[in-house]
Amino acid sequence: MMQAPLCNLPFDQLRTADIVLTKSQTFNSRAIQGSTCSTYSHALLMVSPALAVEAVPGGVDRLNLSDLRKNTKKEHGEILVLRHRSISFTQAMKVAAYTQQQVGKPYDPIGAARSAAMTGCKAAKANPLLLKIALIDELSKLADTAHDKTFYCSELVARAFEVAGAPLSGYKARNVSPGAILKAEALMIVGQIA
Repeated sequence: MMQAPLCNLPFDQLRTADIVLTKSQTFNSRAIQGSTCSTYSHALLMVSPALAVEAVPGGVDRLNLSDLRKNTKKEHGEILVLRHRSISFTQAMKVAAYTQQQVGKPYDPIGAARSAAMTGCKAAKANPLLLKIALIDELSKLADTAHDKTFYCSELVARAFEVAGAPLSGYKARNVSPGAILKAEALMIVGQIA
């Protein structure tokens, strides 16, 4: 994805089905950035102009965008907003509806590790432990719907777009890292929230 200079995006320009990527200076954020060769470590999905849904270690939950902004500033982080290039209004509503239906489901730490092996750095793809995790997890959940019982952040985002008929990339949702979302040709960068 080609990156133009980032403009500050006001809250009132966010749309349903916008994707929000974040990064911070915390240990966890930096570890995820390192293992996935990405400048961002977390993905959320806007289900309305002011409300997002995210998958975090506590499970899938709703998050008010003002809280996200406050937390990210406290952690000296950044918030980037991406938008699907060709999504219809109906598809955007399906993305939001699917995402909200997942609230309360558990987090998938194994899947998060798997995504590093599948769409991360060359070093992550060659890491024997990550490859073993990816293989075991894949064999235990062969069907896409088996992966819908738990989610990690970027998997939830990518799966919502798959279900709505507007996939982000050629990767299955269960293999998508925040870095893979940033590189998805179906998306464009619309700005940064200051």
